[in-house]
Amino acid sequence: MPGQITRSSIRVEHDEDGTTYYADVVYEYVAADKRYSGDTVNFGEYGSNENYDAEIVSRYSVGREVQVAYDPNNPATAVLEPGVTWSSYMVLGMGVLFLFIPFLILLLSVGKRRRF
Repeated sequence: MPGQITRSSIRVEHDEDGTTYYADVVYEYVAADKRYSGDTVNFGEYGSNENYDAEIVSRYSVGREVQVAYDPNNPATAVLEPGVTWSSYMVLGMGVLFLFIPFLILLLSVGKRRRF
């Protein structure tokens, strides 16, 4: 679905942990005769370093025509770069790790009890 970039900049946030950069990209598109606005470049996007976000902003300059992928059942859900990203795998990996560690602790504690 064709769309157009309406805003593209780097948003900077400061907190006690430091500085985080976000690519702030907004686009408009029409689906089912209704105008929508989206801001998701890719699924799994998180704040990162300035160079990475500057590269995203340079790819999506204001006024640029883009292809927008959207959910036909919910056209308000859209993305410019559909598919899985490395950060999606990172979240999955962290979830598996948080499930695996307690399981490992449980196995080790049961094994120690059987020895006595």
